[in-house]
Amino acid sequence: MGISELKLPATVKVHDLADAKVLAATLAHDVAERLRAAIAAKGQACVVLSGGRSPVPFLEKLAGENLDWAKVTVSLADERWVPVEHADSNAGLLARHLLKGVAAKARFVGLYQQAENLDAAALKADQALAELPPIDVLVLGMGDDGHTASLFPASPNLEAG
Repeated sequence: MGISELKLPATVKVHDLADAKVLAATLAHDVAERLRAAIAAKGQACVVLSGGRSPVPFLEKLAGENLDWAKVTVSLADERWVPVEHADSNAGLLARHLLKGVAAKARFVGLYQQAENLDAAALKADQALAELPPIDVLVLGMGDDGHTASLFPASPNLEAG
C-alpha cells in the first residue's frame, strides 16, 4: 500500500508540496507559528526534533524564523551515544543547523550524557529530561530505510521498542 492510499482521519490535514525545499520552508513556518502561539499562551514553548540528514533544510529554515528564541526549549526525539563533537551526534546537528544566530538563545536539553556506561548515561538523560517543559511541537522524522525514533524495520528488538 502506498502512502497516497492511506485512509487518514478527517482531522489530519494533508499537504501536497512541490518539492523538498517547499516542504522545509512550510514545515519551518508551521512549527514557528505553533511555537509563537505557545509563547503567547504560556510564556514559553518546547519543541522536540529528530536528527539525521533529511531535516537539515528544515532546521536551517527554522533557525531563520522570527521567534523569541530565549523562550524556546529545544530537545531531541532520539540521539546516539556519542559526544556532541562527533559527526553522528544529533545534538551536534542541531548546533550546526538550528542553534545559531538568534536561535542560539534557545535552551537546549540534550540526551547525550557522558558516563561510564550506557545505563548510567540513560539515567542521567532521564534526569535531564525531567526538566523539560511540556512539549508543544514534536517533529518526528523517518530515515530512508523507514526507521523512526531509532526503531528500525526488521530489527530483532523492534517489538520491545
